[in-house]
Amino acid sequence: MTLKHLKIFLTVCRENSITKAAQKLYTSQPAVSLAIREMEDYYGVKLFDRISHRLYLTAPGCVMRDYADSILHQFEEMEQVILQQTARETLKIGNSVGSILFTTLMKGFEETFPNIQPNVITDHTSTVIRLVINNEFDIGTIEGITTFPELECVPFAQDNMVIIAAPSHSLKNQKNLHLSDLIDERFLLREQFSGARMVVDNVFQSHGLNIQPYWESSASQVIIDAVCIGIGISVLPYSLVSSYINAGTLIMLDICDAKFERPFSIIYRRNKYQTHAFKAFYAYFLSEAERAEKLSYSLYSPV
Repeated sequence: MTLKHLKIFLTVCRENSITKAAQKLYTSQPAVSLAIREMEDYYGVKLFDRISHRLYLTAPGCVMRDYADSILHQFEEMEQVILQQTARETLKIGNSVGSILFTTLMKGFEETFPNIQPNVITDHTSTVIRLVINNEFDIGTIEGITTFPELECVPFAQDNMVIIAAPSHSLKNQKNLHLSDLIDERFLLREQFSGARMVVDNVFQSHGLNIQPYWESSASQVIIDAVCIGIGISVLPYSLVSSYINAGTLIMLDICDAKFERPFSIIYRRNKYQTHAFKAFYAYFLSEAERAEKLSYSLYSPV
């Protein structure tokens, strides 16, 4: 039994076809069929049921698939680690945290570990999760949590979101507002399926309310600028809007019956080989998040 057998087997699983797997692997159909038959003979089990010219994984086949996937991921990680032993350590980081907290933490991390070269790519949470599962990122930081069985998910900070409005808004002096008091407001929100938007939608839905955004944008700064001139109201992380609130160009509406909160989490593949760079990043983010949060507020708030 070789790694080549496992690669062929996993390709057949993904393509659900001997013919398509052969095309994917640039080999012949008989060669793929032979590899699968050798595996079945070696273990004395059927890995696939063949029904009406289609392939269906058997119970032993499902077990084989999970172990084969883990073995090949570990082999790829081993090669990367060995090849990088003589070079400056790199760390591929996927990030979906659109917060000053992340940039503050990264600045401190780079200053503390100058021999580690981080490669950060920021994308939607769903994309970061997928690429960490596929081993294209070594580690990820995401908005919220995930329950994918392939991943470990460890919260490292709490993000508080607030409802903001222009200082001239008609509700500026109202105390103990309820979410239902805002149902007719013009909401300027982040795009659908973003981490911030999902928090907003979930909180309103938990109160039996459904809001239709007046504006949607993937750019928080566009929303902030629009709220400042009174186009509508929004719900954004306090870390993004604190400087505007302190400067008096935005206000927070006083809501008594709801909180908009979400964790920020570190994610990585279970059983992943943990390099020095990986361990350093993980430990630094867990230990320094609270201090960095306080520092980020002071750095981005007017004196």
